[in-house]
Amino acid sequence: MTGADDTDAAVDVLLRARDVSLSFGGLLVLENVHLDVRRGAIHGLLGPNGAGKTSLFNCISGLYVPQQGSITLDGEELLTHAPHALVRLGLARTFQHPTLDPHLTVLDNVLIGADARMAGSYVTAAIRLPLVGRAEKQARARALELLDWAELADDADLLPGSLPYGSQKLVELVRAVMSEPRLLMLDEPAGGLSHREIEKLSERILTLREEFGFTILLVEHHLGFVGGITDIVDILVEGHNIVTAPAAQAQKHPAVIEAYLGQAV
Repeated sequence: MTGADDTDAAVDVLLRARDVSLSFGGLLVLENVHLDVRRGAIHGLLGPNGAGKTSLFNCISGLYVPQQGSITLDGEELLTHAPHALVRLGLARTFQHPTLDPHLTVLDNVLIGADARMAGSYVTAAIRLPLVGRAEKQARARALELLDWAELADDADLLPGSLPYGSQKLVELVRAVMSEPRLLMLDEPAGGLSHREIEKLSERILTLREEFGFTILLVEHHLGFVGGITDIVDILVEGHNIVTAPAAQAQKHPAVIEAYLGQAV
């Protein structure tokens, strides 16, 4: 279940990581990690706490630079680019905890995501000048559409700090969607959400793939959440790949059961 290279020729791989190793002060966090994310797939990256999931996410999105390995998006090496350049290459991500600008409205926070695909930078939003130009007007209309899709249209003019935690995470998701990425990366999107919010999140993630056409890579440590929405998962334990398989199959693997022993699966 771990032979990622065996089917390379037959699979349209959008994101590929090979032999990624990362250490901090002599502590090995990732060792020879590999990952193949098929175009159009919802791919889960799972493992117990401390398995290296977010560290791999940070390598892919340019926040960490691994000591070894290669990470490519559509064949283009990502490790040679700065994080802001990766957004323009078609990569967008969310974080475990929302990273919204508390001084901008919900709408303006979402509009920041448009910068990656607009001809000019979205400076006007940050300094509260009137929107000018066709691109900015189109971006505003699109942002309002997405906020309506996320059931946040009534909150467009509010500051994000006035919203519940789950709504703040949703604003960050909408901001990422605004950049129209080829690869959408979600870091523990269900963390801190209620059962009902998780159900709605599952529906929205499926919509992002089925109606928006996104390829999605998500980090979670609970197999139960991803089982109903992912096509395939990679399980990391102590910085190593141990299983690549559909979630239902991976959950039954002896190594996964051992890794999750005593934890909620």
